[in-house]
Amino acid sequence: MRLMRLMREGSFESHWQKFLMKMNGLERYVRELDCLEEKALTKEVTREVWVPSSGEDIKINFDVGFNSELFRLGSGVVVRDGMGKVIVSKVIIHENAGSAFAAKAHSCLEAVKMGLNLKDRKIHIEGDSLSAIKKCISDSSDKSEICSIIQYIKAL
Repeated sequence: MRLMRLMREGSFESHWQKFLMKMNGLERYVRELDCLEEKALTKEVTREVWVPSSGEDIKINFDVGFNSELFRLGSGVVVRDGMGKVIVSKVIIHENAGSAFAAKAHSCLEAVKMGLNLKDRKIHIEGDSLSAIKKCISDSSDKSEICSIIQYIKAL
């Protein structure tokens, strides 16, 4: 019924043309996807692997994770010797952390505390929170949400 009405009004051709244009667009899109499948990756994907510290040095790594289902933040700190053997590790559930950024700062604080307990060795602290680490190293005052944690780390 509708087809007959469109043909009488003369708009059938315009609807048909719109349909064909959409099909052409879809066909081009499918061809583009086919071409993408045929192309090989040009950049090799690399995974970062933990590298032990040199000699008697101690390496402390810290990282933060977020469980989006439970809305909980957790962090971990691992202390390893020059051979890669785990000396001590710690997992912290951050119930009072306002954000992942704050949890990273808390995790950095825990790494520094652990490092201070290992007084007789050279220590390398490494983490994925570049902003928290830079704030700890910086001489300027910090006004971010983690300023109290950074001040505490600097006071240690």
